[in-house]
Amino acid sequence: MVHSPDLRALGRVIALSRRDSLAVGRGTENPHGLLVDTRLSRAHATFAFDASAGQFRVSDSGSRNGTFVQGRRVQTALLEPDSVIRLGGSVLVFAENERMMQLTERADQVAAGALSLLILGETGTGKELLARRIHEHSRRTGPFVAVNCAALPREMIAAELFGHTRGAFSGAVRERAGLFRSAQGGTLLLDEIGDMPLELQPALLRVLQEKKVRPVGSDQEAAIDVRVLAATHNDLAEKAKTGEFRADLWARLAQITLVIPPLRARRAELLALARKLGEAQQRKLTLSAESAEALLLWSWPLNVRELESLLALYAATAAPGQPLDLEFLRRAKPELLEAREDDALEGAGGAAGGVSEEGASSESRAVGEADLRRVLAEAEGNLAVAARELGISRQKLYRWLSQAGLDPHSFRRSFRGGTANE
Repeated sequence: MVHSPDLRALGRVIALSRRDSLAVGRGTENPHGLLVDTRLSRAHATFAFDASAGQFRVSDSGSRNGTFVQGRRVQTALLEPDSVIRLGGSVLVFAENERMMQLTERADQVAAGALSLLILGETGTGKELLARRIHEHSRRTGPFVAVNCAALPREMIAAELFGHTRGAFSGAVRERAGLFRSAQGGTLLLDEIGDMPLELQPALLRVLQEKKVRPVGSDQEAAIDVRVLAATHNDLAEKAKTGEFRADLWARLAQITLVIPPLRARRAELLALARKLGEAQQRKLTLSAESAEALLLWSWPLNVRELESLLALYAATAAPGQPLDLEFLRRAKPELLEAREDDALEGAGGAAGGVSEEGASSESRAVGEADLRRVLAEAEGNLAVAARELGISRQKLYRWLSQAGLDPHSFRRSFRGGTANE
């Protein structure tokens, strides 16, 4: 249960076996308790396993306000993993497992060890946040230090990581300890490690193996006690095969590998995360059932950063007490609602109320990223025009953009007299 006017129900997990049948309604007693929601009918919907289909099914029980799966009103629908179900003013996510919970439990288990950790995940999924959590659970008394390897000037990476002596190179007016020694007794996160130049990787491998650093310009080594975590959005295993990344360094960094799923695959936790991000903006997040559903159904191509940006806009522009409702989303992020509305129209006859990840992936291969960029440029950022040019619905265009990792909103804004980043 991810959204409900009954606050006691938030976060409630209802485990169903294939033998179970769960009836939900305002007047329906079940082992999980009554749900206080005035928009529910007395007998609203039933969840049960469909043996012939091998899946769980939700069926409407003649409710007044309807049963919605993936934003579409249904009489009955088979449930796919991460299906979003709206019943009255309450929203549930059908999850076969809780991937992020399993990931954090695994991270906590290995936090106190000494093995190197490699954290994989798309840009914006929260790799640094997970690394900080690991440090906090590690019992190490030193600091947590993070460095983005992709942001370091190529000629300065060795000096930044290992330190340098005074006069080691032009501009080295004083000695510098470097990030490894700055993290002494603590944790060093090497973010975007996949972008580290190949010629510098042997020196990093030696530091990891010997636990000693030699500052640039010095012939003396200094012992270090540092837990090294690395993170990247790249497939290091593939880069190691092609020679773009040293295989021995990859093996040394990936003694334990943790993979963070993208936000679109974490629907069961998305609204709880949104509430935490809202608190960080010093703004209590208030949602309607429809806006909660819309947030859950968006693909979030930029992951947590995109959600955080939306909530920052809400905190900065919405009047006190104004909910983050469909009207706010229509002004702040119109493509989110356009995709939702197009999806409902395109899939009105669909049985399951959604497209599987496999289906979406095969569709995305039909048009490459370069072609998507070209068509959007020719359409001056108008996604409706671009969809017509490609001969597809806007919903499918949004899906392709998501699979290519492109943010539709940046294209819309980039042609309004400024840049995509303004």
